[in-house]
Amino acid sequence: MTAPLSKDLIRDLFDYADGKLFWRKSRGTRGVAGAVAGCAPIKSHAYHRVVINRRVMYRHRLVWVWHNGAIPDGLVVDHINGDTTDDRIENLRLATHRQNACNRKVHTNNKSGYKGVDYVPQFGGFRAVIYVDGKQRHLGIFDSPEKAHQAYIAASEEYYGDYSRSS
Repeated sequence: MTAPLSKDLIRDLFDYADGKLFWRKSRGTRGVAGAVAGCAPIKSHAYHRVVINRRVMYRHRLVWVWHNGAIPDGLVVDHINGDTTDDRIENLRLATHRQNACNRKVHTNNKSGYKGVDYVPQFGGFRAVIYVDGKQRHLGIFDSPEKAHQAYIAASEEYYGDYSRSS
């Protein structure tokens, strides 16, 4: 594994403004001084990528290091608002992998439209569940997805705290 890039090196390569990195010096055909560094995400849920010395890096991680220095082992950079293209420093924070997972948006294949809620025909209602420490906790069966979602929100705030996301 390659060593992480230092804050000094990143500051030498880039200027920062409003969530974007700009090349400080021209770097061949890949980067022109003053131009926005990197390329846009391929998918709406992907990350901006920047190539440095043939190494693909995620912009949000570079922004974090530009402001704060190295990312400690075992931690990741989390997008507080869930928008993976919003790399403003005020939208970034350190998180464990588990905390980062708690902050995920509702899955695109979710049929109820609510995070933590699914319809269970054999129970004739909407089930609310949450995962805590890798184990599923059953929160109850409800007659509407909205009521099940309210149970999920309460549990999410209790177990996940600042990393809770209801949608």
